[in-house]
Amino acid sequence: FRPWTSDQVPLLAEWIAANAKPFALLEEATQRPKWWSPSPSLLDKDYEGAIRVLIPDVQSLRSVGQAFGIRAMWHAGEGRREAAWSDLRTTLRFVRVGSKRDTIVDQLIAIAIDNMALDRIVALLQQDESDVTFSRQVLDHLMLLENPSDMPKAYDQGERMIYADTVIMLSLKKTPLQELGYDLSAKAFESLTDLRLDWNHVLREGNHWYDRLVDISKKPKRQDRIAEFKVFENDLSKLGSTLDSPGRWTGSLFSIQARSAILSDSLLNMMLPAVPSAMEAEDRAVVMLDLTRVAAALAVYRAEQGEYPEKLAALMPSVIDKVPDDLYSGSQFLYERKPDGGYLLYSVFQNGTDEGGTDRSGKIVEGEWVEENDEDVNFGEGDLVIRVPIPKFELPPPPDFLR
Repeated sequence: FRPWTSDQVPLLAEWIAANAKPFALLEEATQRPKWWSPSPSLLDKDYEGAIRVLIPDVQSLRSVGQAFGIRAMWHAGEGRREAAWSDLRTTLRFVRVGSKRDTIVDQLIAIAIDNMALDRIVALLQQDESDVTFSRQVLDHLMLLENPSDMPKAYDQGERMIYADTVIMLSLKKTPLQELGYDLSAKAFESLTDLRLDWNHVLREGNHWYDRLVDISKKPKRQDRIAEFKVFENDLSKLGSTLDSPGRWTGSLFSIQARSAILSDSLLNMMLPAVPSAMEAEDRAVVMLDLTRVAAALAVYRAEQGEYPEKLAALMPSVIDKVPDDLYSGSQFLYERKPDGGYLLYSVFQNGTDEGGTDRSGKIVEGEWVEENDEDVNFGEGDLVIRVPIPKFELPPPPDFLR
């Protein structure tokens, strides 16, 4: 995520030049208002259900984000700052068109690409610290951006649709239950869908749980979401805890409703998404965008005043109307102007504990860049950190056998 030059990596520069047309086509694509990328699975003669539809373009989207990021830093390293900013704007647009799709996987990929672009924006902002116009242009653009993902939409549309489609495929005997790819330990599952069932009950139960999931994910306060998601997960685990009960299975032999309840409970335990990890990814994306907005505001202040401020409060109201609070703490981001002329800016991240500016990636420890990770540091419990200036890109030394 650092600026580099053709002299440093000539083969990569040649690859970028050779692929000018694909880059231009992708740039043009981001100007379109909608994204449509049908799966090749839909061309198959026999439809096997939404749960089996391949989405091969998902990882390609990540590669596109990486490619534009690499080219942006090449432009930056070669002194073409406007071209670098154009590539990063393209990436941000690309993310927000792609994230309009309806599955959690799509949302997570959009978040990953967005994070890559934001890292590079911070690197670009420090190239010419005296240019007020450019820093203000970046800040204004970031302030207008929507968040890169929409998890409530994914729960409500894509994930709900996959559940409903799976139920329909099971009812039509087009998808045997034991072939869904999940661990079905009870032998009775193998013949469950061969018996008479109330399929409407299975669909209604799914809708009830997905409605509940959407309602929780839309709550504006993080602590409220966390608390209610814990209750949600606890209730869901209760559904699964009785699936191996002999008494429940015996009762199902004589009751359509009992059998239908077993099936709905089983499917929900198997198919409801990994809620906590998806929620944390979205919260992290929100905080990284807010941190980058503050970094851009700091760049504007530095260009106007010749140095970074002592406190974030100095940014208001001349540079930014309000400095966003840290979603994880509910308080202002932690900030320190450094003796080297740069600054340390960070969020306490999801554990809510100030780790002194030790980034969860392990690249920044106690507010300073490090060449090698410290094995004694638990980076998974670290902060979300921006440290400026970012060290210049240097090629690693050749391996011993080439020396």
